[in-house]
Amino acid sequence: MKIFANLSIRAKLTAVISLLFWTISIFIFIFFPARLKDQDNQNLLRRAETLSATTAMLMGKQGSLDSIEERQVALNTASQDSLLIYAVVVDSKGNVVEAINKPIAEEVAYTATDTPFGPVAGVCKAGSVIRAGGQTIGMVYLGLSTRDVNHRIDESKTTIALISLIIFLIGVATVIGVSTVITNPLRSMVQTVEQIARGDLVKTANVSSQDEVGHLAFSFNQMVNNLRGAYDELETVNLTLEQRVNERTAELNQEVDERRRVEEALRESESRQRAVLSALPDLMLLRDGSGIYSPDPVLLIPPGELKSDMTREQYAWSLMAQFEPYFDAALKNGEVQVQEYSIPFMDKMRYFEARIAPSGMEQTVTIVREITDRMDAESQLKLQGAALEAAANSIVITDYEGNIIWVNPAFTELTGFTFDDALGRNLRTLNPGDARNEVFTEMWDTILAGKVWRGEFVNHRKDGSRYHEEQTITPVKDQFGTISHFIAIKSDITERKKIEQSLIAAKERVEAADKLKDAFIANISHGIRTPLYIMIGYLNHISSELKSSMTQDQDKYFGFVFESAERLTKSIDLILDISRLQTGNIEFQDSEVSVRKVVEESILGIKSLAEKKTLALSFDNQLGDVKVHADETFLARSLESLLENAVKFTRKGYIEVRLYQRDTGELAIDVEDTGVGISEEYQTKMFQISTPSNDSPGHAFEGVGLGLALVRRYLEQIGGRITVKSARGVGSIFTITLPEELIVSRENLPKVSKFVKKERVTPVPAPPSDERKLPNLLVVEDDSDTRQFMKITLRKHYNVFTAESVAEANDIIMNREVNIVIADVSLGGEESGLDFVSDIRKIPRYGKIPVIAVTAHAFSSDRERCLAAGCNRYFSKPVDHAVLIKTMEELLAGVI
Repeated sequence: MKIFANLSIRAKLTAVISLLFWTISIFIFIFFPARLKDQDNQNLLRRAETLSATTAMLMGKQGSLDSIEERQVALNTASQDSLLIYAVVVDSKGNVVEAINKPIAEEVAYTATDTPFGPVAGVCKAGSVIRAGGQTIGMVYLGLSTRDVNHRIDESKTTIALISLIIFLIGVATVIGVSTVITNPLRSMVQTVEQIARGDLVKTANVSSQDEVGHLAFSFNQMVNNLRGAYDELETVNLTLEQRVNERTAELNQEVDERRRVEEALRESESRQRAVLSALPDLMLLRDGSGIYSPDPVLLIPPGELKSDMTREQYAWSLMAQFEPYFDAALKNGEVQVQEYSIPFMDKMRYFEARIAPSGMEQTVTIVREITDRMDAESQLKLQGAALEAAANSIVITDYEGNIIWVNPAFTELTGFTFDDALGRNLRTLNPGDARNEVFTEMWDTILAGKVWRGEFVNHRKDGSRYHEEQTITPVKDQFGTISHFIAIKSDITERKKIEQSLIAAKERVEAADKLKDAFIANISHGIRTPLYIMIGYLNHISSELKSSMTQDQDKYFGFVFESAERLTKSIDLILDISRLQTGNIEFQDSEVSVRKVVEESILGIKSLAEKKTLALSFDNQLGDVKVHADETFLARSLESLLENAVKFTRKGYIEVRLYQRDTGELAIDVEDTGVGISEEYQTKMFQISTPSNDSPGHAFEGVGLGLALVRRYLEQIGGRITVKSARGVGSIFTITLPEELIVSRENLPKVSKFVKKERVTPVPAPPSDERKLPNLLVVEDDSDTRQFMKITLRKHYNVFTAESVAEANDIIMNREVNIVIADVSLGGEESGLDFVSDIRKIPRYGKIPVIAVTAHAFSSDRERCLAAGCNRYFSKPVDHAVLIKTMEELLAGVI
């Protein structure tokens, strides 16, 4: 701004008006192309919408989208438009039935017609509904090129840029010429003024025109002539004044000498007065009858920033105006007047007291003292008193001897003694209670030593009833550090004592119940293991006896039995561990464990199950052989539990185990799968012992086994943790983390895995079976062993088709004629078996098909839920196959 102010008028005019023309040019260059672009885009959009509507109308005339020729005719008509880039026709289900340049349409997201010009540049999108007979049978989506619009905009920008430049140059030239004509006469007058300033009053300005500038120069010359005459007159008057000043100066010198003597005497008097006032701790203000104050009233305002619009002087004089009635009253009555006032400062309000006393006939003396501390103390005492009065707990204040000097209302509510009853009495006599026991003695020893005492007493109310009270007694010391008072805060804990006794009794009952439950579980384990051991033993014996004469299928059946027996044994072990976990009786053994060995053995143990489901297994060992302090059994069980869940809930893809070390030094083991995933809601409770039933509707895959609760408990015992990252449909990653201090040693080994790497495994398709003249049975079951068992045991009576999920079951019923269905209630995936039953009941040909529900639970609520969903019969596992076959025959025959 300083540089601009120093420029000449000509330069300023040129700069300002040039800037104005430049702004106008820029506005024209920006606004008009944008306006043209908006108009062309609107025209193009209307063209696209009209074309899509016309195409949709042509296709709707046929009543359906089944005719290929009619669809192509409609699209060929649309393609006559030279700007057409793509066109897509979809049916009412969203399936594409005809398209022109479909890859381009998918690239620009052709269905997003709400934003016709974005986000991909160069395309204008539109869509219209295809209607026939008042119903929507599909949609037409098409896109037109914006190249013509862009070309016209580029041409308009070039033209408008040239016009803007021409306007700017013409404006600049015009400004330079006009400013030159205006400023030349002014420059001449400036030169004349500079000469007059140097004392040359003869010089005048040139008058070269009769316009306003010429009139200004003429008037300027007249002013110069008048100035010359006034200068001559001033010279004459100056000589006369100089003579008169000399005469008056002599007279003033005499007067000044006299006044100096008076002022010296006055200053000496004021100095004595100020010394007296400065020695006083308070402010003294003198006022005479004419309203003269000594010292300045501003001294009434102490240092600090006022919270007021007035200055310190204004505020001081406003106080003096308030004091005027008190000044008059003091002079009239001859008595001291007391006035309290406050002054608002930015930090706080400050309070003052003014005492006004008469001093002589027309004079008063005012003593001002600040009382802010006193007012704050009084306010604090009032606040504390109100708080003590309103306190819910009983508060008692005593002197050093224990004599009561104050109690609050809560004390009366607690004990029944009023303030008057308690005042002056000693606590020993007022509430005898435990006054003579060891606790009372210990309490006095503590508080007399200056320490806070907390404890419990049994006391008596005024009516003689006993109650338990909790006390906190604090000694209060004076300014010399001597104990002067005691403050006791009391509360009635009678109800709490009763609750504590109840909780103790309940805890003892729970502990007894836990011991009984542990014994009960142990008895159940013994009762199950013994016959299971005998069954497995006899099966092994029979298998050995018949080994030479058994067929391949019979040998496979024995294998299924032994695998199921092993699963049952593991379930019993898990139930026992969970029972010990809940009762706190589980013990962990610490030893040096090879993590690599545990991981590889766990993977080998699950490999056969993974191969049955054609799942790829891999072990990414990034650390070699690492040994840690841990319980090898429970660490192995933790990994086995995670791997079993991964195989159980993964239908295709891979399972990978990773062993690595974090940046924090912690040891980590990841178990990643491509299974169905776990909902975010269930992740918060999946490590709890109590989980929702797997047969519950909408929870088809939430039960991941009680083993996870045991895994977390074990890892917490050694300072580790287990976490999960998962989402529905994208798989899961479980991570076991062990603290660095558990690592004993580490040996680098070549990163060689015994297991295959992640790869897609394509199952070998089964050869088509020759269907017999038997009813077609659909078995929907997610457990592979159960599917195999059902297929083997029922194939003599039915053509058995099996499905692992609702999706597979839907494919079968749509492609085959199914006569009867057996559905497990709990299935892997988003839908349960009951969802499948409800869906097929909506299909006309399956509206009355016999459906038998099978579930692992046997509660009456499960049966009611299955029948309500549309099932004809309900069985709980294990199923009696003779009864099952008979029920199926009766359902097919219409007997039941």
